[in-house]
Amino acid sequence: SFPIKSYLFRLNSSKFPQLRLLREKESEMLKDISNSFQKVLQKKSITSNGLKKSGRMEDIEKSQLDGRFVVSIPRNIASDVGVIRGVSERGDTCYVEPSELIERGNALSEIREEMKSLENEITQNLIRLIIRGAPFIQSGMDALARVDTIFAKAAFGCTMNGNIPHVGNDGKIEVNDFIHPVLAGRSIGIHNVVPIDIVISGNTGSRSLIISGPNGGGKTVALKSFGLSAIMSKIGIPIPVAKTSSVSYNTEARIDFFADVLVEVGDGQNVDGGESTLMARLNACSDVIQKISETRPDECLQTSKDIVLKQHSLILLDELGSGTDPTAGAALGRSILEKMLKFETSRIIATTHSPQLKTLSFDDDRFNCASVLLEAGTDSQKFKLPAFKLVYGSIGDSYALGAASRCEPPLPDDVITRAGDLLSGGEDGDGDYLRAISASLEREKQAAEVATKAAEAYRDDSLRCRNAMVSLAKAYEQHFSRLERRLEVLYDELQNDESSDAFEVVGESLKEIRLVKKKVKSQEELLSERGLKRVPESYEFTDGETVIIIAEGEWEGESATVSLDSLIAKDEVSVTPSFGWGVSMAGGGREGLY
Repeated sequence: SFPIKSYLFRLNSSKFPQLRLLREKESEMLKDISNSFQKVLQKKSITSNGLKKSGRMEDIEKSQLDGRFVVSIPRNIASDVGVIRGVSERGDTCYVEPSELIERGNALSEIREEMKSLENEITQNLIRLIIRGAPFIQSGMDALARVDTIFAKAAFGCTMNGNIPHVGNDGKIEVNDFIHPVLAGRSIGIHNVVPIDIVISGNTGSRSLIISGPNGGGKTVALKSFGLSAIMSKIGIPIPVAKTSSVSYNTEARIDFFADVLVEVGDGQNVDGGESTLMARLNACSDVIQKISETRPDECLQTSKDIVLKQHSLILLDELGSGTDPTAGAALGRSILEKMLKFETSRIIATTHSPQLKTLSFDDDRFNCASVLLEAGTDSQKFKLPAFKLVYGSIGDSYALGAASRCEPPLPDDVITRAGDLLSGGEDGDGDYLRAISASLEREKQAAEVATKAAEAYRDDSLRCRNAMVSLAKAYEQHFSRLERRLEVLYDELQNDESSDAFEVVGESLKEIRLVKKKVKSQEELLSERGLKRVPESYEFTDGETVIIIAEGEWEGESATVSLDSLIAKDEVSVTPSFGWGVSMAGGGREGLY
């Protein structure tokens, strides 16, 4: 709960001189009454009478009642002190305004009434001014809200390592190492969230993605990540990605514009409406089909900047094919997917446990498959935990028994054991065979990931060593060049010197330095030992070939990739230095490359 705060607003005295004068009069009058009040309390008649008849000095107190300064004294002496302004609930104490203060109290009341009247008049004038300026105030508030929203989006992007995606018009999503902001915003922190790649092809690829895998493995989170990223891109919020991403900086996230994000997630059964779980899902799918059928393929959106956008629809379907007989559910699910894919602007992400729907990508190019993985475990582990990683091009088993083992409170062991016996006995070994294949594929993928990371580390080490060697060679060359120039000056000065010994020493030193410099400059020979050679004039380059630039200039010694896409002269070649930000340059000839 949040604490409730209240605020008291007062008109500024410096803006209204007449109000300032009245407030000064009120302050002076209060000060005068306070001084007089102290004198009245010290009068022997009040104190002695109060002590004599009540016996307690604390019974005589001063306070304010309706703007009047009063003293609380016993009822039996109240009429002797002044005018009674109030009585306590029990009736034994009276609040009396001393006779000496009545005239000053009346003057103070008049000042306050005048102040109140003036404040009401000023307030009414201010209200009229606000009403006349309401359109301008509303416009200013709208501008302030927009600026506040922009800063909030920027702050979110800075906090969540946000990436500004490229927005296209093909209904494509491609984001590497996406971080779900809800998980990152929890106490676990952004560094502990497992990133996933979210990819759906555009017009020329698979327009539907079927996600399978173990229960509780992150299928629905992956499903929602697609919709969340599309909505965030649509309203201009940076897309959170992992800070430790291995993706190079020249890999740009892409999330195309989706006019609609249509979702069927969760159990929508309604007892009051007579909808079962299956009927609620079918009704939702029917609504989605009705929605996308209302959009014509050639219908586009026209933006304020004359940009034409196709009305693509991103459709998210969770647990497709469930809620009824597995065979009938799979048939219904496939027919629904095929109907939705008849509309070219549809992009579908669906999760399922149905074996028939998992294998759609093997028979239909419009479908792609992906699965969430389990952690790499040991043979002693009975059930593996989800790894929450999404891998494309594979299907995954549901591993229901593994999910059952993580129940809170836990299921009895004999229940899970009995379920395992029934599962293995009822499938004639087919289920075990498929699970073994799936486990083998997972192990191969994990080994491939380890090998890829090792290769990347070796590549990074090689690049660092090469750069260090080139930098060291350049430093030695510059150092020897300075020494050579200095000795040349000394050599010229000593030519006229009578001391032949000094002349010979300098000459020998200059000869030795030039010899060492010659050795340092033999980096070309070292590169040749590494399998590199100078390109001849007649050499025909291939697209994507890796070269090293040796031409003098800012790119000297850097690796580059040959690109044959650009239209350049025959005696030149276009290369892209491997700095990670995709800068292209045209080489000035073939003699500058290895």
